[in-house]
Amino acid sequence: MVPLKGINAEEILSILEYGIKRDIMVRFIEYMENSHAKGEIAGLKLAEILTEIQAKYRTQLFEKEIIGPATLFKIPQQEIKSKLGVELNRDYVFGVIAPHNDDFCKTCNRIRLSSEGKLIPCLYHNNAIDIKEAMLQGNTQEILSRLKLCIETKPEKNDWNENAVSQRAFYQTGG
Repeated sequence: MVPLKGINAEEILSILEYGIKRDIMVRFIEYMENSHAKGEIAGLKLAEILTEIQAKYRTQLFEKEIIGPATLFKIPQQEIKSKLGVELNRDYVFGVIAPHNDDFCKTCNRIRLSSEGKLIPCLYHNNAIDIKEAMLQGNTQEILSRLKLCIETKPEKNDWNENAVSQRAFYQTGG
């Protein structure tokens, strides 16, 4: 869920509890501006998301091996039972993807393949590696070579700031 001020921010607890009741991990994502996603829309940041959740639930940072861009938090199972009436056999874990934090890039292990056949190592860089022809030709060696190049050239830090944002719209990037 991308919590947006004045649009769906009041649904944070509903979405969280939906995940709890179905035992699925929810991830909240800070709104990520780019040249196509700017203007009137304002998203909630990590602290604001946690404030909404902590109005009802006690949360703790979930300590575990870092394997992706989300910061994970847990809600004790006893608290889930007492406040929601749901019994879990473990603490409930949810994530917040907070690209506005400095440590986001260090833990990002994502690359994306666009519908145009381009490998994209970072949402906030314009660079991409074309892999379409190699895929159409079934050239496994070239596909692997370009995939390796994409991973090796993955930026250590995004270009996120007021003046330098990706010109590629997220819908063009794919997931």
